[in-house]
Amino acid sequence: MSDLKSKHFRVSEKEWEKFKKLTRSKGSNASVELRRYINKYNERVQENLSTNEIDEDLEEIKNIFEKINQEDEEVLKILAGE
Repeated sequence: MSDLKSKHFRVSEKEWEKFKKLTRSKGSNASVELRRYINKYNERVQENLSTNEIDEDLEEIKNIFEKINQEDEEVLKILAGE
């Protein structure tokens, strides 16, 4: 049994008819193309979220290393008698 469920959304009749006509002209149909769009959208957004999470992690690591370097400089000054 398919896990596909019928969903409802609002679109102008003119745009809907145009969309259906264009999808048929490409050998497809509106349902297939909407599902394809949703899948691509979800993948793209998920990739961006993952990239943002990686960027945030890298920024946090950078901040930790900067703090370590500052602490190392302070220790060296203390050892040097400054």
